[in-house]
Amino acid sequence: MEQVSPRRHRNFAGDPKKPTLVFIHGVYHDSWAFESFKEPFLSNGYSCSLVDLRGHSVEPRTSSKSRIGYREYLEDVSGTLDEIEGGKVLIGHSLGGLLALSLSNRSDVLGHALISTPLPSAVRKKQLGLVAEFPMKSMQFLATGNAAALYHDTRFTDRYFFSGYTSQARKSEAFARICNQHEPTQLFREIMRLEFKRLEPPVPSLIVLGSEDPTVTADVGCQLQELTGGSIVTIPRAGHDIMLEESSDIASNKILEWLRRQNW
Repeated sequence: MEQVSPRRHRNFAGDPKKPTLVFIHGVYHDSWAFESFKEPFLSNGYSCSLVDLRGHSVEPRTSSKSRIGYREYLEDVSGTLDEIEGGKVLIGHSLGGLLALSLSNRSDVLGHALISTPLPSAVRKKQLGLVAEFPMKSMQFLATGNAAALYHDTRFTDRYFFSGYTSQARKSEAFARICNQHEPTQLFREIMRLEFKRLEPPVPSLIVLGSEDPTVTADVGCQLQELTGGSIVTIPRAGHDIMLEESSDIASNKILEWLRRQNW
């Protein structure tokens, strides 16, 4: 059986009276994506926990052939929550947002902020567009199941991760890290089959969209709002990787405002 690095999480202590903010990364990322983004929350007294899903951040990492999918990543986050005392607020980016949605029924989850979270219908729509935009790379992905054909191409990441306002230095730094990571084919197949129903009972939710995100559009935000009953904020001059954009401080301030409205 293939060995990959186990899940891990890094804790940064804050006021024990406040809930812990648990940051969950998306595909081809790991906790590095939140290194700077967490700082305003720490400055405001919140404990922060940065999750690394199994096979991420350190070797040995997952490959396209790893027999790991959505269920395993869900187990990683659930196991992490078990190790953190008290109430938690989940802050999930992309795939991390889907995982947060799936864990909303836990009694220790007080709420969640969903950053650039694509529902399966949005992923399917994106895949159709990719064939037209990147025909050779898309066909390679379809033939081999290895999504790195796309995700390790700067043209793809420039288009689908970042806005046109992102500096080249930021994009280059992120791309170098993205190229160190692979994701299992099984994961993408399972995401396409996911179904989400309206949360009953609902938990406080904030839906964070990037104004320049071609995948998680305003329509997707409205669908998430119907599922969660949450509120939507749109971050200007931001693509899919909101927390890595020049305007990330706007996003962190919006989340902080939302946390205060919940008296957390």
